[in-house]
Amino acid sequence: MTAGSATKFTMPSDREVVMTRVFEAPRDLVWRAYTDPKMIPRWWGPRDYTTTVDKMDLRPGGAWRFVNGAPDGKVFGFSGVYREIVRPERIVQTFEFEGVPGHIVVDTVTFEEHEGGTRVTVRSLFETKEDRDGMVSSGMEEGATESTERLDELLRGEAAMMKKDMGGKGMRKSPTGLVTSEDGTRIAFDRSGEGPSVILVGGAFQHRAIDQRTTQLAALLSQEFTVFHYDRRGRGDSGDTMPYAVQREIEDLEALIEEAGGSAYLFGMSSGAVLALRAAARGLEIKRLALYEPPFNSGDPSAHQASEDYTVAFAMTTFGVPAGAIAGLRQTPMWPAFESVAPTLAYDDAIMGDGSVPTGLLESVTAPALVMDGGESPAFMHNAAKAVTDSLPNAQRSTLQGQTHDVDPEILAPVLAGFFNRT
Repeated sequence: MTAGSATKFTMPSDREVVMTRVFEAPRDLVWRAYTDPKMIPRWWGPRDYTTTVDKMDLRPGGAWRFVNGAPDGKVFGFSGVYREIVRPERIVQTFEFEGVPGHIVVDTVTFEEHEGGTRVTVRSLFETKEDRDGMVSSGMEEGATESTERLDELLRGEAAMMKKDMGGKGMRKSPTGLVTSEDGTRIAFDRSGEGPSVILVGGAFQHRAIDQRTTQLAALLSQEFTVFHYDRRGRGDSGDTMPYAVQREIEDLEALIEEAGGSAYLFGMSSGAVLALRAAARGLEIKRLALYEPPFNSGDPSAHQASEDYTVAFAMTTFGVPAGAIAGLRQTPMWPAFESVAPTLAYDDAIMGDGSVPTGLLESVTAPALVMDGGESPAFMHNAAKAVTDSLPNAQRSTLQGQTHDVDPEILAPVLAGFFNRT
């Protein structure tokens, strides 16, 4: 990776200032530093000032406002409007110092991958040459250099923590990005493809290191969509923070949706489908909701036990191991990956509640939904799919013939694409 560079300033025309710097950090992380309101105060402004994010509506037409607090108690406001957001490539926004109102600058910030790092270019276009010269003479270069030095320090620290978080776990590869959830937990994800955003929500045991089915599904969907395949908290490359609560996982999805552009399609598998339902009921910006065999039961004890047994058997066979071969599994290289996520089975149990269909909660879900089950799955899965479909206000059901809980991605992908592309 290239070493971080000094901040360079040029004035290519009488109304412009261009600032360029290369940061020793991945582009997704640099983008997050510019767009995450929790990270802005850690680098924006002079080192001995405090920064408060008063407003940050990151969408075209959305307003932003940051306030610097000086050591002597004085405050300075800066504000503007976002004109263009192209994740993770470009931000176009206006900039106005409230101490001298009426002098509008248009800033275009671009993020380019560069020799393993990220080159950030800020092109500031002033209304007049006099405005440009006045800003330069007021210390623009010195102030911006101090901010970018602070940003460089922050990014180096965050990148080092990413490496530490991902070290020693035997994972198949590093994630392409991390988001920070509301409680500070880092959630790792792979991003692939281009198009409308789809987030894949795994069930029990599933995470990127061992879940080849979902990896295959992501590859198929990435032909039409931008796909986010993430490790739920406590699994793989994602962090964890105690005590656990289902709301924390909903906040994880909210952070991913924000990373995806503010709204997304969701696909939930098994207990991951139930998590997706709970997130939708909380009002997250979910455009369409696809669910495969949420393992609810009718409340009957025998159905509840069948659901638990079937889910465990699915988890084993999905990763190529017969349910009765646990002793042999312990001797394989994949055993540590299973063992490391065993505590998170309690998270799925919390998500499922008592296992009965939460009719009242489902009635509050407004997103269009597709509920799927496998034609070869046991009866309780069909009953659960029907009950969920009947409880959702805007849902349809599809039974995939010849499929079980271990659904074939080649069969599933076109069904999902057709549903997500529907207008």
